Amino acid sequence: QFTDILDQWSKEIDERLSFIMQYSHYRDEKQAADYEESSAEHAALLCSREVFSRILENESIRHDRTLLIVDECHNFRGEGHIRRVGDKYSKFRYKLGLSATPYSPYSDKVNQAMEDQIGPTYFTFGVEEAIKRRILTPFNYTYFEFALTGDEREKLISTRRAFEKKIKDGKATKEQMMIALSRIYKLSKSKIPIFENMLKSNPHLLKRCIIFVETMEYGKLVMKSIMAYGGEYREKWHRYFASDEIMNLDKFRKNELECLITCKKLNEGVDIPSITTIIMFSSEHGANGLSTTQRIGRALRYVESEPNKISQVYDFIRDDTSEGRNDFERRRWLQDLSKLRPNDWEGE
Repeated sequence: QFTDILDQWSKEIDERLSFIMQYSHYRDEKQAADYEESSAEHAALLCSREVFSRILENESIRHDRTLLIVDECHNFRGEGHIRRVGDKYSKFRYKLGLSATPYSPYSDKVNQAMEDQIGPTYFTFGVEEAIKRRILTPFNYTYFEFALTGDEREKLISTRRAFEKKIKDGKATKEQMMIALSRIYKLSKSKIPIFENMLKSNPHLLKRCIIFVETMEYGKLVMKSIMAYGGEYREKWHRYFASDEIMNLDKFRKNELECLITCKKLNEGVDIPSITTIIMFSSEHGANGLSTTQRIGRALRYVESEPNKISQVYDFIRDDTSEGRNDFERRRWLQDLSKLRPNDWEGE
């Protein structure tokens, strides 16, 4: 199995487009210069975003003959990146962006800039269709309601007041305020006792499981809970927050570990079909949000040897949810998705 998205591209090129000379510039491979100097008629460079920024500056590359493929192109829509690259994408005659969630729910300006650089949406294939057609595996969805502690509610109120003043003075945006308020919910310690009760009743939910948290510090709280109530899985978990912990990901891939605690490190670029359970202490609050889609997707990889696989997704929802609130929208979206099964597709 391949745990890096560039490894997956490399495998696909080898198997389907073997006539292409392949160069790689990521991890230990450093072949960007070889690609730039290559005289091969058909060549491909697999590289990270950092190396790609340098490639944009190279005038010797035949941009008029080059197909630019930007996988996970939502990572290229940040305002800082857009300012740095300007209109340099336009050098490439052919461009293809790939993403499960290409558009930001917060900024029409950023969305328009990405369309200007890469192009408009050409083809859409949703999670719903993928589950119905057995490209992704179906899943069951379980949510737990939580309430902020007294201290967390006070922090919520003070943060809101501080941002309202900054917004009035033109020193902050509503988007920044919503992100700050959302972070308080993501870090709520009131989820921990709920998680511990989950483990007490069913420690086996840690088998082939990824737990997503907001920060490493919060992850330490989750670790303590697993050590106390994880049963036979107390010694079968580890964390993956930094690149120097990549060995833990490799052990997880090899089934030497059953559970990984992580943050955004495993949102994308990881394909381990044996994962069956996702626990989200931290997730975006809207329906079909970027991190939510990415995180549940870690457990939805179809396995031919397990055609009846049904994954499990566990979520935490604030208890003051009401119609129109973002947590409610996410819960409703995941509930609807969880009702789908492969035989729901009739070729429409």
